[in-house]
Amino acid sequence: MEEGRKGKTLFTITDISWDNMFLLIDVEVCSDEQPEAQDAVFTLIKVSSGAGTCPLKFDSYKDSSYHFKINISQIDGRSFLDNGEWEIEAELGGRTYPVLVKPDAAYRFQDLSRIFRYEEGKAYVLSFKVGSFADDREELLMTLESSFMTENKNWRDKKSGVRDAAIKTVRKITDAAKAPHKGHVLFMTETSNHISGNLKAVYDGLKNSGYVNEYKISVYARNDVEEGLGVKGLMSLSRLIADQDIILVDDYVPVFSYIDPPKGSRLVQLWHASVGFKSVGYSRFGREGSPHPEWSCHRKYTDVFVPHKDMIDVYREVFGIEKEAFKVAGSPRLTGFADQERAK
Repeated sequence: MEEGRKGKTLFTITDISWDNMFLLIDVEVCSDEQPEAQDAVFTLIKVSSGAGTCPLKFDSYKDSSYHFKINISQIDGRSFLDNGEWEIEAELGGRTYPVLVKPDAAYRFQDLSRIFRYEEGKAYVLSFKVGSFADDREELLMTLESSFMTENKNWRDKKSGVRDAAIKTVRKITDAAKAPHKGHVLFMTETSNHISGNLKAVYDGLKNSGYVNEYKISVYARNDVEEGLGVKGLMSLSRLIADQDIILVDDYVPVFSYIDPPKGSRLVQLWHASVGFKSVGYSRFGREGSPHPEWSCHRKYTDVFVPHKDMIDVYREVFGIEKEAFKVAGSPRLTGFADQERAK
């Protein structure tokens, strides 16, 4: 496909749909540049581990469009596609071209994935994903993901190693030794070496308030996500967390995927955007980078601040927690923008 990637493609998917076991695909061709376009040969190429190819025959060609009616139960001879990721190529006139997809068709991919159950606890899954092909192209690159799966009866379990065992041991000791107190507040980030954004705004507000003497304030700011954190560092952080009554965060805090906040404490997520944001957390479940179905730091928040009540469902989808955990706070850091005197 390398040659076609460097040049422009002549072939673009305009529509995809299902008819029971048949996958229907329409591919448009730029016939002005290739008058013999009906002679193109299509192939599915395996792009994940392990080589593989599968001829892909079209059923008709009319008005510069190929029409495919693919029986997925015999897409590869008399068999399904093998496990892996596959892309469609077209060969014409001695050149190989990628078959791309128009954005309008790609938007429907999430609704096109299919799960076919067979026998007990087994299923075949055919799903679609897209990626950018080139910066100067509107069309996208389509990948078919073919997977034979079995039931995971232990889906709640998280792989445990020496690090996890060490953290849990420390937490048991510190929880047992924790003295009763109130007012221990931790401002925490694991994505930066300094606090900023909403976390810094609340920190400054508390520091400048008349209530500052009522709290014991601690700060943990280290980019653990990029720099990593060894067992010793994790144990130290675990001890610090165990001594808190309120833990304030405004970003991803992976340590809480391994441990729970101290009993009776509050883990407060301050991050909230007043604009759109990319798909994160459970909103991308089932895709690359999705969280564990059970063990995720997002499920540990006791309170989450949102800018508006209409945004609650958006955040519920991201964090995977109940709506009662969300607190509407507006966008206080933007208040000054509406102050005409301040604007002057």
